[in-house]
Amino acid sequence: MKAGGQRLSGIAFLSCALALAGCAATQVAVVAQGVASKARQTALPELTREDLEAIRTVTIQYYEARKPEYWEGFVTELRRGGIFLKQEHPDVGPAIGLWKCEMMDGELALVRRQPPPKVNFFGVLLARQDGRWTAVKDFVGEELYKQD
Repeated sequence: MKAGGQRLSGIAFLSCALALAGCAATQVAVVAQGVASKARQTALPELTREDLEAIRTVTIQYYEARKPEYWEGFVTELRRGGIFLKQEHPDVGPAIGLWKCEMMDGELALVRRQPPPKVNFFGVLLARQDGRWTAVKDFVGEELYKQD
């Protein structure tokens, strides 16, 4: 196992889960349903306030049109969330309230994560098409982090 927030999966997860059962200080990662949450290797694009407002709008429209489970709560959070630019809030942004922009498998995603140790996450993959932001698909998953 590696130190820090490294993630483990598959056989490594099963082996570690059996070896660590009962050790509350150490946890491992598993990703369920939807998009795999790989290490964020691609740099985030530089997002402006206008980008984040457009991302907010298309994400709300996406959830209102498709109505996935718990969509009303997602929309409420997004409507109320403040805009946090990376330049102004480097430890937080770019984000919309509790929803953070991240790279997942080389694609921009707007992600809502719950606090550790069990991290449920959900969100939408985003794309810029013809100069406009669009929400491509939604996802949901779960991760557990190894803690030192």
